[in-house]
Amino acid sequence: MAIKRSKLSAAKTLPAKKLYRICLAAFWVIVAFAFLHNLSMATMYTLVTKIKMKSFRDMEVHDNKFFHVDSNNDYQNSDTFVSLIDNSVHIYSAIAYNSTEQYVFDSIYLSGWENRMWSRFYKPNFTCCLIYGKKNNDIMATRVSERHNWYYVGKAKLEVKQYVCPNVLRGHNRVPVAISLGIDKQCPKNHSKYIKIDYPQRQAEGRIAVCAKLVYENISASAMIEWFEYQVMMNVSKILLYTNNLNADAMSVLRYYKSVGICEYLPFTTPPIDDNVRGVGIKNFQGWNDEQVPVYDCQGKLSGYTFVGLYDVDEYVYAPEGQSLTHILNSLIENHPNAAGFTFKTEIYATTWGQDNSTDAIRDLTIGSYTMRTEAYRDRVKSIVRTDRLVPGRMSTHGYWARKPFRKPVIDESFATLKHYRTCRKEWLRKGGDKCYKTIEKIKDTSMLQIAANIKQRVSEVKHKLGIT
Repeated sequence: MAIKRSKLSAAKTLPAKKLYRICLAAFWVIVAFAFLHNLSMATMYTLVTKIKMKSFRDMEVHDNKFFHVDSNNDYQNSDTFVSLIDNSVHIYSAIAYNSTEQYVFDSIYLSGWENRMWSRFYKPNFTCCLIYGKKNNDIMATRVSERHNWYYVGKAKLEVKQYVCPNVLRGHNRVPVAISLGIDKQCPKNHSKYIKIDYPQRQAEGRIAVCAKLVYENISASAMIEWFEYQVMMNVSKILLYTNNLNADAMSVLRYYKSVGICEYLPFTTPPIDDNVRGVGIKNFQGWNDEQVPVYDCQGKLSGYTFVGLYDVDEYVYAPEGQSLTHILNSLIENHPNAAGFTFKTEIYATTWGQDNSTDAIRDLTIGSYTMRTEAYRDRVKSIVRTDRLVPGRMSTHGYWARKPFRKPVIDESFATLKHYRTCRKEWLRKGGDKCYKTIEKIKDTSMLQIAANIKQRVSEVKHKLGIT
């Protein structure tokens, strides 16, 4: 019986050489199209940018007031940054540093965001614009001495940057009162485009500060109270954190601890991208860029303290016997005299696994309710640094840059750890949560129960005072 061939199979196949030529031609057409498209976009972007630069340079004076962020303003939706160069650069803060004891604040670090596409195509030559007095002729222009990228360069539309400006009058013992950025040796003429410079004050030797980074939206006010009381018990002198759209109960907690002198909080918002208003806490490259800005800011503002810890309000630095941070750090200095800081491994108390229902549990508090944890991990660690041994402006959530020749020891978990109360990590919950529920070894650890018992009464009193259940 004869087999009928389909028209497709019966069609003559193209010779291999001819097929190769067609594919090659198609490839080069696509490459040419992509090149012309990108070139036209780049050209348009550059032309538009240059036009915008002209309008930037032609700005006139509209007022004579310096831009100033109210450090404890409860209005969450107000801008907390100044936008420059037609919204291509956004500066959150400017903080003065001493590189040696011989100078009077010889450099200023500006932290903020920079539009990646604008920077890529325009390749700006930044200028520092410093105001030493209230008169226009006191504005002094000089070149930006350093421009720092952060880890995720090239992966976000608004990249986090640090700009370092020299204090050009340091030899005359003068310090600028406000600062801005321009390009091509041109400075903004409108004083509202200048931001006030912070000058951190030297604190008493041995004082400890904590940067708690961002608190936002529906964080538990009750859990925040026990965290604050733990820091008080651990002899922390200052806590600095940043708020965004925070719930009313949590805001009342911050106001209370500000009133007792341990807390300072600053409003934090992010610049829009493509005219879209954004929140915080998104776990992507842009979100991680955004979170680095308050880290830079708190490192600078707290640089007058001997020690600065960077960890969140669900994380607790703990040593056996519940020793205070002063005792822990003094012991670590004795054991590591050449250390720029101390990095603590992380034990995760996964709330996903449920509360401890034993009679020993203190179920009124988070740290008394969960007693199952992981082993001590070396990833996503947190640190407490010695500020005088840290490179200015070079600290991140999980690391820091030490001055030479100082070291960065990782502390053995038998001495001290960071206890983190959170749900199972996102990657642990994939494939039905096998890693979270089955693979990870769970360790029974009741070491925090005595701490919970010690602060329980104080936590109850604060909650009653603030009307929080």
